[in-house]
This record gives sequence, structure tokens and C-alpha cells, in this order.
Amino acid sequence: MGPADKGHTPFPSSERAVYGFALHLASYVLIVLFLLWAFLPDPWLTFLGLSYLPQKYWAVAGPAYCCVGLIVVVVLYAGINMTLVPTLDDPRTLTDPLALAPPPDHTPKTLVPHLHDIPMSTVNRRMFQRSPSR
Repeated sequence: MGPADKGHTPFPSSERAVYGFALHLASYVLIVLFLLWAFLPDPWLTFLGLSYLPQKYWAVAGPAYCCVGLIVVVVLYAGINMTLVPTLDDPRTLTDPLALAPPPDHTPKTLVPHLHDIPMSTVNRRMFQRSPSR
């Protein structure tokens, strides 16, 4: 029984669970080490034998740069997507080259008609044209 035979379940496999737990613990260890480096004075770190460390400036600048970078990425992503979307009066908002035109007779001969795109004029006529019975 291979991995493909097991199927997909929402529960992780035992290997993935072990790796996830190890990464979870490693993230806690790294954040504790970061906070110790950021808040302990340099003489204490030198006493512990840690003399080749980055400047304390990077304890503030690193997370600040990451936050600003994340904001810039989100704004650029939204801006690029807005430039790629056609305007509301562009015909591409209604149809595309792969649209299936309805057959000329358009009267279904079976219970389930063939799949096709409904023209916008038909939709507007059905939804917004007033009939005498109303």
C-alpha cells in the first residue's frame, strides 16, 4: 500500500507530524535566542563567548524592514491586479474568445439543452424588459 493508495486525509502522516513538531519547537528556540540577543547587554553576551554578533540596530531594523516589505508586497500585488483587470465598459468583462455561442435555432429538443453561453442581450431582455402581464 503506497502513499497514493492511502488517499488524502486532513490529518498529517506521522512523518509530517514529527517534522511539524520539530519546526514548532525550533521556532520557539529561535525566538528565545533572538530576544536574548536583543535584550541582553553586550558584556553579558561576550562573557558567554558570543562576540561575533550583528549590531543591536538589526534587532529593531530587521523586523521593521520585514513589516514594511510585506506591506509593499501586498500593495504592489493589489496594484498590479488592478491594472490587469479590464474596465467596466470593456467587452472583455462580458465575454471571452472561448465563449460558446448558442445554436441558431436555440430551441431545446431535449430536456437538458446543450451547454452554451447566454448572450447579454438575452439576459437583459429576460430580466429587465417589462412584459404586458406585469
